[in-house]
Amino acid sequence: MMIKARARGVCDPFSAPRAAFDKVVLWLGGDETPRTEAELEKALGAHGAELLRLLLQARLDVLLERERAELPAKKLARGTVVRVRTRRIETEFGRVLDRRHGITEPGAHAATFPLDAELNLPPGIYSYPLCERVADEARRGAWDQVVKQVNSRTAGHVPKRQAEQVAVEATQDFEAYYEQRPPSGND
Repeated sequence: MMIKARARGVCDPFSAPRAAFDKVVLWLGGDETPRTEAELEKALGAHGAELLRLLLQARLDVLLERERAELPAKKLARGTVVRVRTRRIETEFGRVLDRRHGITEPGAHAATFPLDAELNLPPGIYSYPLCERVADEARRGAWDQVVKQVNSRTAGHVPKRQAEQVAVEATQDFEAYYEQRPPSGND
C-alpha cells in the first residue's frame, strides 16, 4: 500500500502551531523578553496557552479530515444530507472551532454529529475541563471572584451569568451520578 505524504504548508494543520512555537523561541532569545523571572513566567504562560490552543485546533482539524475521508465508506441511506457545520468551544486554552460533519438521515428532524460523540463534547460552548475549573472556583468564593480567577488562570472566558449556570449544571450532574450509582456495601 502506498501512502502519499502531505506537503507542509497550507494543507498541514500543524503549520500554525509550529510557526507559533518558532516565534516563542525567537522571542525568548531576543531582547524584548521581560527582565524578571516572574514577568517572564507570566508572559511565557500566555504564549504557551496560545500554542496549546493552536495545537488543539490543529487536532480538531485533523479529525475533521479523517472523518471526511471515512464518509464514503459509510453506508448512508439515499437522500442523506451531509454538511460541515461549525461551532465554537471555549476551552482552558481559549476558543477553538469545532468543524464537523452533520449527518441528516431522510425523515430525521435533526442532524447527528459522530465526531462530537467520539470526542465526548459538551452540548454547550464550554469544554468539560473549563466547566470543571468554574465549578471548582465556585466552591471557593463569590461569582465575581470565580470569573476573575478563571480569566486569570486560563485563556478561556466564562462570563458571570454563564459561570453560575455552569456551576448549577455541574451540581445536577453530581447528584444524577449518585442517584444512578448502585449502592455499595459501605453506604
